[in-house]
Amino acid sequence: MCRGGSGWGGRTRGAIEYEVAGHVLLHLLVRWLMVEAALAHGRDPLRLGFTAALHEVRRGAGLLPLCPPGSQEEMIARMLLRMASNVVPDRPGRHYPRPNDRRPRRTGAGHAITPARLKRCKA
Repeated sequence: MCRGGSGWGGRTRGAIEYEVAGHVLLHLLVRWLMVEAALAHGRDPLRLGFTAALHEVRRGAGLLPLCPPGSQEEMIARMLLRMASNVVPDRPGRHYPRPNDRRPRRTGAGHAITPARLKRCKA
């Protein structure tokens, strides 16, 4: 994982591909657990916060191997409950952070990137 560094952890192409695959798997795992938590507790999966769910998975990954075999299911159930309790506010028609931001971004060395002009979704 990149923690404040300037690049990937590996130096070879294979190591970087391996690390990228790990990030993709982590993302899919978190999304899958968010859906499981939402279905188990009667919530909309799109209303659950990804960052809080990611923190729960990272915290649980360190604690789960330390639990006795009989209590692992209970710990997973509590983790899903904490994920389902973190509901983000409803943002109708928003699937991107700032779709109406028309200000171009400066990326250095005289380059500017214009933001995508997204159409509003009618809910």
